[in-house]
Amino acid sequence: MNNEKDLEMFNAFMETYDYLVDSDMDPDEDAHHLRALKWAADFIKNALDSHDADKFLFDKLLSHVGHHIECVWYGNEETGIVNVSVECEDCGEVLFDIDNPEFE
Repeated sequence: MNNEKDLEMFNAFMETYDYLVDSDMDPDEDAHHLRALKWAADFIKNALDSHDADKFLFDKLLSHVGHHIECVWYGNEETGIVNVSVECEDCGEVLFDIDNPEFE
């Protein structure tokens, strides 16, 4: 992002995303909303220039130093693995996730 205002909007968006993820949403009923929100967050993150993105990711990961981090997959027998995620077990926060490119 090229200015402070854009970065503030991005941070506000991410706070909203984190709040929704931490709320009492039903994962089965609200998964598509979370995926759409995550896609939007990723799109905005990709709009950052590389320095801002690196700083954002550095700060995000730094805040989890010393926490229990897990790499997990999501899916079922019918769909197979549709997503792999790196998550902070202490905070319940998704640090990074990626959808299976073969899953449509």
